[in-house]
Amino acid sequence: MRKSSLQKVIESTKSEYLLLFLDEGPKNYSDLIISAGMSRDKLLSDIRLLKEHNLITEDNRVYNITCAGKVFLASTKPFLHKDCFIDTANNYFSNRNLDFIPPHLIKSLHDIEVYKVIEPHFSDIFDYHEEIHETSILSSSVYVTAAGLYPGFLKLFLQLIDHGVNISLLFDSCLFRKLKRDRYESLQKLVNNKQVKLYIYPHKMHLFSFILNDSCLFLGLLTSEGNYDHKQFLCNSPRAIKWGKELFECYLKDSCYVTEL
Repeated sequence: MRKSSLQKVIESTKSEYLLLFLDEGPKNYSDLIISAGMSRDKLLSDIRLLKEHNLITEDNRVYNITCAGKVFLASTKPFLHKDCFIDTANNYFSNRNLDFIPPHLIKSLHDIEVYKVIEPHFSDIFDYHEEIHETSILSSSVYVTAAGLYPGFLKLFLQLIDHGVNISLLFDSCLFRKLKRDRYESLQKLVNNKQVKLYIYPHKMHLFSFILNDSCLFLGLLTSEGNYDHKQFLCNSPRAIKWGKELFECYLKDSCYVTEL
């Protein structure tokens, strides 16, 4: 069988992203499905392409980068990181209010390498994103920082609790007051649950929400004009998870723990 041209790998940003993931250590197929942000058919096609050129190996559905893959990645990595950050800024961050990010984390924003921007159809704008919920159910912990919530939030949180997930909720004071007034029983169920920790952030957040689980960072940010246009940013890279944990800790240190309503 004639091999596909190596030029296809060079031209395929997603293939290079797979090499970036595998450069951090072996990954099984499930890890790649969660992290790659592509369809199963596209993922299998890219895996086949990388294996053809001896850039990765497969053993019982566990994938490793080869020495040849490391050499190839070393030659393209600086350009990949640069292009990814520029694309991210142009497509999403360039028109976002970034006042919610502390200065030291702004500097490391370029570490968020692998991402996709989600633009839901207008009929779906009040639906919770499926990928975030599915990966949250598989996580040990979920962190939600929010100035706004989707209408069906209680059902979603209770599903996570049923799956043994620990939830940290950090709400701005306006959202907390609104929930206490309009959804008191729902809020009480969360406060009374041992798997849930609820915090109030006393300052303005300058965002709609951000959600972090074991494998995804999900940002719902305001535009530069202060509006929420329902465009969302989803990232699966380990560096993004680390960045998201640091961001949550920054908000947590200024927040108050709620033990009763």
